[in-house]
Order: sequence, then structure tokens, then C-alpha cells
Amino acid sequence: MSENKSEEMIDYILKNAYNEAESKVRIAQKIKKRELDNAREEADNIKNIDYKAIKERLLSEEKKEIRSKQLIIRRDKLKKEQEIINRIFSDTLTSLQKSPIDNKYFSLLENLSLQGIKLLDTNEVILAFNKRDKEFVESRKKVFADFIQKRIGKINFTIEKSKEPISGGVIISNKERSVFYYNNFEEIIRRNQDELELMLINKFFKV
Repeated sequence: MSENKSEEMIDYILKNAYNEAESKVRIAQKIKKRELDNAREEADNIKNIDYKAIKERLLSEEKKEIRSKQLIIRRDKLKKEQEIINRIFSDTLTSLQKSPIDNKYFSLLENLSLQGIKLLDTNEVILAFNKRDKEFVESRKKVFADFIQKRIGKINFTIEKSKEPISGGVIISNKERSVFYYNNFEEIIRRNQDELELMLINKFFKV
């Protein structure tokens, strides 16, 4: 009886051991299959990646970044150029304001006045200068009047100090002060600013 029980116990243990082993094998096979399936899926995903598209996207992003940097550099360059141009204009006005009182400068004031008188096309005008130029023209009023008369005939003109701050040149108006022509240095530069800026860019900044 004892022997039979021992055999049964052995059979039970062996059977359980076999079943457990078989179960572990099945589990291992399932795990292995799952891992294999995952590996295959990952491989398929890698195969399906469009590396050309990724490369093109990365290159496109790189080009965008380069263009962005180039635009920043160009913007800063243009800003610096404009600062230099503005400084040149400012220095030019200062130089004109400090022009020596001589025949050449007097001739400039004569011609600036003549331009304005012609444009207003009236027989009576007011010529407004800054303090220095007013005194200079008044000291040669006869010469000034002869210059105008020889070119457009007799004109009645009044010389006065400009109510507006100007560095030089002249502001011409009709007797009623309803029409003005600004031929002062600031306005001359403003009128010709685009052309002057282009000239300066071509001279100093063109490579």
C-alpha cells in the first residue's frame, strides 16, 4: 500500500512537473512570439520611414534658419547704412550753415531766391532768411535786386528774418503769405532725399 502511494506521489510530481514545464514552454513561446512580432512590426515601421522626406524637411528647416539669419543681417546692415546716411545729411546741413560769407555763397542765395520767385509768378514777394543770411543779403541789396531784375524783370521784394528755424537758404512767399515755396537747405535735402540716398549708397555701400 505504501509502495502504491509512493508511485502515485511520484506520478503526481512528475505529471505536475511536466505540466508546469509545458506551461512554461507555452508561455516562453508566447513571449518569444510577441517579441518576434514586435521586432517585425518595428522593422516594418523602420522600412516604412520616408528618409528622403525627413532629409528634405531637415534641409528645408535649415534653409529657413539660414534665410532668417540672412534677413536679420541685412536688416541690421540697412539700419547701419541709414544711420550713416542720416549723419551725412546732418553734417551737410551743419557745413552749409557754416559756409563762409563770400561771393559764392551770395550767388547761391540769389539763385535760390530766383527759383522761388519764378515759381510763385507774382510781382511782389517776401524773402525770409535766417538772421545771418538776411544781414548778408541786405548788405548787398542793390546787387541782389539787379540780379533778379536782369533775369525776370522788376520785382518788389521784402527781406525779413524767417519765423521758422532754417539753417540757410530762403523761404519765398507772396505778399498775402498764402503761398510759400521753401528753398531752404533742409527742404532742398528733403525734396532730393531719395536721389541723394541712392547716390550715397552707390558711392559708399555698393560692393
